[in-house]
Amino acid sequence: MQKIWSKILAGEFKSPNSFSLKTLDFLKNLSKDEATLFIQSAKCVFSYDGIGSFIITNENQTVDGLLKLKDILLLKEIGVLNGTHLS
Repeated sequence: MQKIWSKILAGEFKSPNSFSLKTLDFLKNLSKDEATLFIQSAKCVFSYDGIGSFIITNENQTVDGLLKLKDILLLKEIGVLNGTHLS
């Protein structure tokens, strides 16, 4: 995550306004635990024919061994995940 942050900040330094203020604000306010959870959630994401990216959960709304419901809810709260549940 530090590499990502450093690349974004270096890019912003080299070319001001290359990232939105919302992106920079999001990174500024992201806690270490949230960043770790974000990295963990990336292991669960897949894309489908350019339609979008998805995380598939089981009947308990969890991703076995990787994400719990509370993790999914936190990711939604901080704006990393969005979407609906289809059954």
